[in-house]
Amino acid sequence: MTGVAPLGALLGGVLGTALGLRMTLFIGAIGTMIAVLWVLFSPVPSVEKLKEIEENDISKQRKSS
Repeated sequence: MTGVAPLGALLGGVLGTALGLRMTLFIGAIGTMIAVLWVLFSPVPSVEKLKEIEENDISKQRKSS
């Protein structure tokens, strides 16, 4: 396991014990929806082709050099 997954597992266990299974699952579902919104409102959905972005970045680097 990498990243924050162990912390999430620990938090899930603590919440499950303190609040109960249903409330913990509800909180987890809300957190998942917030994560989806984070991506939807970022520039990621407007990216059509990664190749074009790479070419733009390379041309910008060459101009600044």
